[in-house]
Amino acid sequence: MKMFKGRTEALRFCLVLQMLRDVHGGPRGQYFVTEPGDVTGIAGDHLVLGCRVANMEGKCQWTKDGFGFGTDPDLPGYPRLSMDTDMLGDCNLLIFPVLPEDEGVYTCQVSGEQGMDAIKSDTAQVTVLVPPGQPYIKQAKMTDTLEVLEGEEVVLDCESTGAKPAAEVQWKDQNGKRIRANLLETVHKISKSKTYKTVSTMKMKPLENMNLTCSAFSDAFKEPRNSKS
Repeated sequence: MKMFKGRTEALRFCLVLQMLRDVHGGPRGQYFVTEPGDVTGIAGDHLVLGCRVANMEGKCQWTKDGFGFGTDPDLPGYPRLSMDTDMLGDCNLLIFPVLPEDEGVYTCQVSGEQGMDAIKSDTAQVTVLVPPGQPYIKQAKMTDTLEVLEGEEVVLDCESTGAKPAAEVQWKDQNGKRIRANLLETVHKISKSKTYKTVSTMKMKPLENMNLTCSAFSDAFKEPRNSKS
């Protein structure tokens, strides 16, 4: 009987709370209806981080890695960023075109106003991918033909720049057969653009005329980009 009585009292208490919420129009204070989530974009695309607030009285601001962009929807000083605040409670962050430098941890926050507490959303990780740049054979950059003596060792470099994640490079002969021997691949990080340069160096001693191509692809961009044949 005691357990039954306790459950009855608990149900009455919950019922009273629900009635109070109905009378007063739901939860009081600012709260998030939509919070941003982790998102991955491709460089050059439109990127949207969603944020919507109910009962919003304060001013909305986005932060990246703890740094605030300010409360002006136009976000002066950040020409590729803006806030969509057309409807009351909207505080969406728009990025166009998105670039690797936009990677980071973002939060949506609203200041406290008229006795309401300030609120801060969960964090959202932004990741930006970049397809490999057009690969090219450095020794054939100015000409399509490279003349060598039969049996003479030749060193060729194929370079692809601007990828994220880093590109992989493959070599093929005129029959489409992949060349695997005597290759050395190096990857360099480009700090300014937060992308990578991949260089594949091949040593060979051709015994006949050959038509070589190299291609670049990555884990995120499986379709290879080919050099000029």
